[in-house]
Amino acid sequence: MQTIVHSRILSSLIFVFLLFMPFASIADAAYVYCGADRSNIMEVISQLSDLDNNGNSPLHRLQEYVTNESCMVEYEALVETLAYAEQFLQKNKHSSKNK
Repeated sequence: MQTIVHSRILSSLIFVFLLFMPFASIADAAYVYCGADRSNIMEVISQLSDLDNNGNSPLHRLQEYVTNESCMVEYEALVETLAYAEQFLQKNKHSSKNK
C-alpha cells in the first residue's frame, strides 16, 4: 500500500514538473516584438544584412527567423545582433571611405 502511495506522489510530482517546465524556461527569457506595425528595426536589419556578405551572420539569422518563424525575438538575441551590426559598421566604414 505504501509503495502505491509513493508511486502516486512521484507520478504527481513528475507531472507537475513537466507541466510547468516549459513555462519556466519561457518566463526566464525576455522577448521583443519586431513587427513592422510597431517598429522599423527589421527594415534596418534587412538593409544591413544586404551589405553583409556573411550569410551566417547574426543579421542574416535574425532576418530569416523573423521572416520565417516569428516577430517575437529574444531580447538577448536582438542585443547580440545589434552589437554585431555596430561592429560590422565600424569595420566597414573604413573600407567604404576607400571606395
